[in-house]
Amino acid sequence: MKEEVFPLFLPQSAGGGIPPADFPHLCRFGSLTGKTSMGGPETRKSEKAGRCAHLASCTSSRRKVDEEMRAFTTMTTLLATPESVWQRVITPEEINAELSPWLRMTVPRAWKGKTLEAVTPATRLGRSWLLLFGVLPIDYDNIALAEWEPGRRFLEVSTMLSMQRWQHERSVLPRERGCIVQDQVSFALRAPLARLPGLERLCGALLKALFRHRHRRLLRIFSQEQ
Repeated sequence: MKEEVFPLFLPQSAGGGIPPADFPHLCRFGSLTGKTSMGGPETRKSEKAGRCAHLASCTSSRRKVDEEMRAFTTMTTLLATPESVWQRVITPEEINAELSPWLRMTVPRAWKGKTLEAVTPATRLGRSWLLLFGVLPIDYDNIALAEWEPGRRFLEVSTMLSMQRWQHERSVLPRERGCIVQDQVSFALRAPLARLPGLERLCGALLKALFRHRHRRLLRIFSQEQ
């Protein structure tokens, strides 16, 4: 997969920086946490070499995860204006309407009573539990909004209990009559789960089925409104 710039997806702290508590692996060296070394030239040289090695290791690990991610795309044409569709697909209530009756997502406190338009890109919304049949917790999503184009697309890049990386990009693309809703999904299971034979393929099949269900629900919702 195409490699992306890692800092783009990092949530920001109140002061605009990366919160060290959320990303301890980025805080091992002073310059990444705003601290300055007080040692002599040899000490600073050693720290610089350590930082370079650490960042190279992070980049290599990130590239490996990207290469191992499974991906798929689901597209649906709706006979509705892009504006009306966009306003429906960026609210927690409508997302849960798409997932129903199989799943329900709890709403993080930072997102309650809001739409994604009220969220600043590159921030973490919080933890959302995935409830099977709306009752049984089976996973959680540490939702982080990475990119945002009002009226057109958003990109979520998060971690989950079961996944070391979850990426979901939803686009609403105008056409001559109506619009196209496109979901591009990619994921990588956490190491213990990824080692189980066939589990990654099974998860991929279940996720494809879930997004096909979401798109059928969208078709039903907008056909009823016409």
